[in-house]
Amino acid sequence: MFRTPDRPSDVASRQPQTLRPRITRGPFSGIVTVLVVTGLVVAGLWSLTANRQVPVLVATADLPAYQEVEMKQLTLDTRVASDAGDYATVPVEGRITLKAIKKGEPLLDSDLSPSVRGLIRGQLMVIGLDVSRGDVLGGGLRSGDPIRVLLVRRDREPIEIRAVVLSASPASSVGTAWSLVVAMSGQDARRHAGTLASGDLLILKDPKAAIVTP
Repeated sequence: MFRTPDRPSDVASRQPQTLRPRITRGPFSGIVTVLVVTGLVVAGLWSLTANRQVPVLVATADLPAYQEVEMKQLTLDTRVASDAGDYATVPVEGRITLKAIKKGEPLLDSDLSPSVRGLIRGQLMVIGLDVSRGDVLGGGLRSGDPIRVLLVRRDREPIEIRAVVLSASPASSVGTAWSLVVAMSGQDARRHAGTLASGDLLILKDPKAAIVTP
C-alpha cells in the first residue's frame, strides 16, 4: 500500500504541546499599581516644592532690636521656600525690628512690626513704659496696636500722645506689672520724658487710628 506522507501541519498537531501558565490578576493588583504610581508622582512634586527657592530680604549688617528698617540696610537673596510662607516682603519702610537680626539673616514677618508711619510722622523714638495689667487691657495689646497715652498731671489737663505698641509682656512672674514698648514721635518723647518715666499715665486703645500694614 502506498501511504500518503504526513503534512507538516499534521505532524505538528500530534506533537505534545507545551502549556503556558496563565497569569491571573487579583482584584487588588490594579489598585496597588495606581497607588504606587500616585505615590511616586506625589514624592516627585514634594521634592520639587521642598527645594523651591524664593526671593527673600536679607540684612546687610547687624540690625538691633527696635530700629526702623530701611531698604538700604537690606539686600535680595534666595532661600528655600518656607511652608509657613512667613518671610517679610516689601514694602518694609516704616516697620520696626522686634528683635536683633544678624547680618545675612533673612527677615521674617514676625521679626517686624506693622508700619507705624500711618500714625507717627517725623523722627521715631522707641521707649519702654512700666504699666499695670489693666493698662495693657489685661494683656490684650498686641504689636501694631495704635494707642493713646494719657499723661496724668496734678492740677493740670492730661496730655495725650499717640503711639504704636511694639511689644507687651509681663515684667514680673505674678503678671501684675507689665513692660510696654511703644513707638512715638521723638519730639513728644523728649518733651514729656519726665512724665513718661514717672508712670503716671493711662493707656487707651485707639481702634480708629490709621495704621498702614504691609
